[in-house]
Amino acid sequence: MWASIHQLEDLLDKSGGHYIGGNNLSIADFLFYYELTNLQYFKCNHDKYDRIVKWYNRIDVVPEVKNIMKEWGPISKESSDIFY
Repeated sequence: MWASIHQLEDLLDKSGGHYIGGNNLSIADFLFYYELTNLQYFKCNHDKYDRIVKWYNRIDVVPEVKNIMKEWGPISKESSDIFY
């Protein structure tokens, strides 16, 4: 898992923009965002990766993402509680 976090950090570095594909928000950003969100519920965080934190915070304020997280957040949290 941590290898993937390192790869995401490198990918963001190489993109030269604010998002995975450069300066345009794409489906790849949403996919990685939700994967990282799920990992947080399982006690994994990415706080030591500056590029990921900045990128994650950019995605986190997208209105559509906020709406989805209102519903998905509690479901994911409940699912992770099964394992911990």
